[in-house]
Amino acid sequence: MDVQVVGTLCTDDFSTDFRTELLKLKNKQPDAIMIPFSLDRALRRMGEIGFKAKVLSTSDVIEAIFRRGFRQMDAAGVYFNDWQAKAEFAQVFEAKYGEPPIMEPQNSYEAIRAIARGFELNPANLLEGLKRVKYQGVAGLVDFTRSHAGNYAQGKLYRVEKEGFTAVQ
Repeated sequence: MDVQVVGTLCTDDFSTDFRTELLKLKNKQPDAIMIPFSLDRALRRMGEIGFKAKVLSTSDVIEAIFRRGFRQMDAAGVYFNDWQAKAEFAQVFEAKYGEPPIMEPQNSYEAIRAIARGFELNPANLLEGLKRVKYQGVAGLVDFTRSHAGNYAQGKLYRVEKEGFTAVQ
């Protein structure tokens, strides 16, 4: 597959209304764009300016729908990646908090566990301790012995439908 990147635009999460950024992108007529955060705000603006392109996002789409009240049907067709917690973690989380784990809370849980294990392995030097951390976490392998990116959980690609989400093979 031949992919050409026609531009990159960086914004913070809260101060942009995406008007300028999306007009610039629309003029370049890309086939697809990536919107990692504030997806609901960007999709609304795309609708206002008649900008149609395939959209790849993150699990922020789940938060937009379940936390910020964005209508799922308005996000239909968006692709997003998500890292899944093991079923046991999801069940315990839902029993404790009354809702399924969205926005990957298992990653925050594992970050704290990894830091604690790093301190156990080397109380005087956390960084050196973290370089020795390796264990099976609630979403998959946590291994800082190979690199600073220690979460090797299994990610999945999904597509938002008018009702529900479909895993993409």
